[in-house]
Amino acid sequence: MNRTKRNASSISAKLIVWMFVLAAAALSAHDIVSLFERIGAQAPLAFLAPVFIDGVTWLGKLMRSHSLSKRTNRTGLVYLCLGGSASLAANLTAGETLGMKLLGLLAVTGFILGEIALDKIEPRPAETVTTVDDELKAKRSAAALKGAQTRKANKAKVTRKPRAPRAARTPVEQIEALTSNAPVSPAPASV
Repeated sequence: MNRTKRNASSISAKLIVWMFVLAAAALSAHDIVSLFERIGAQAPLAFLAPVFIDGVTWLGKLMRSHSLSKRTNRTGLVYLCLGGSASLAANLTAGETLGMKLLGLLAVTGFILGEIALDKIEPRPAETVTTVDDELKAKRSAAALKGAQTRKANKAKVTRKPRAPRAARTPVEQIEALTSNAPVSPAPASV
């Protein structure tokens, strides 16, 4: 029976990183909406801008899943880079003060660092504990004993004398047996 425990440290770290990533995404979305409203987009439609900018980033994140192919992972990285660059440009442009620009920079940087952390956090493999019941021990013992007997018998076969050839039963077989063991004289040279 294998027993595994959930790694509390790994789960906690991932939860913290997810909160960090979601907070960064919320700040980024706010900055993008503010930017689009400021440059003339109507308020309800400005809320679509983060869907298209940060949505590319989230799509890239999903495409980087370990359960997808390497090719999809590489394409996901391209999406992450494109979406992250667009988000960074929008967040820096949206900031009216130096503080807001730095906060936009921190949001995108935080998202990227969170992404890297989520890729790297892995729990240590759980130690497996196996128990062997008495029935299994008995079967293994019997198999080991049988194997030892077989090895002993095979070793004894090697040291035995070879068997004598079988006696011929029919007159023809008797003649063939006698002639097969008879010495052969060289043929006379023809002149």
